[in-house]
Amino acid sequence: MEKKLHSAVPIYAAGLTVALYGLLFPLYAPLHILLSLVLGAAVYLLLARWIPDKIVRVEPPVEAFSSGQRDVDEQLREAREQLLALQALEQRIQKPPLHAQIVRMRTAATDILRSVAEKPERIGLIRRFLNYYLPTTVKLLTHYADLPEAAALGHIQRSRQAIEDNAEQMARAFEKQLDSLYADTALDISTDLDVLDTLLGQENLK
Repeated sequence: MEKKLHSAVPIYAAGLTVALYGLLFPLYAPLHILLSLVLGAAVYLLLARWIPDKIVRVEPPVEAFSSGQRDVDEQLREAREQLLALQALEQRIQKPPLHAQIVRMRTAATDILRSVAEKPERIGLIRRFLNYYLPTTVKLLTHYADLPEAAALGHIQRSRQAIEDNAEQMARAFEKQLDSLYADTALDISTDLDVLDTLLGQENLK
């Protein structure tokens, strides 16, 4: 999600203009008060037109997942904390293509937790994801973000490179975990299509 940020420079410039005008002319006179405000407004509008808005990417807040089952919701709450950490790392780590892989991980992890909130019985399918894959990924990426980027040799460089090299595999694992949650849905769809196809053939509607 993108958001426009207006520059504060026109506001400061307008205020400074009014202040400077007050040093030169008596602001207690109604005419000079009016002129100072008009001049300040003119400076503001001119600079606001010249200085473009800054476009920044703002991540939407991570939703609070709720299944209605206390034990499941406790696990979802803990996983949400990890997801918040992953989102923060997404902002800290901008190096391509690692940043893109983190976006994939965060997107898949969000969908996984949402899926379990909708169907709590799926919690058993993601226990290893919750207890190991997600927190370990956050831990590794935190190390990556904390390591000095300028170091070109030695343990630091090798550690950072190892994480970069494995990011694609990590993102793919998150996406496969998500896909596995919908295996039963895919089977139901396939079965319904087969039955529909058979009935259409029997009724000569194909």
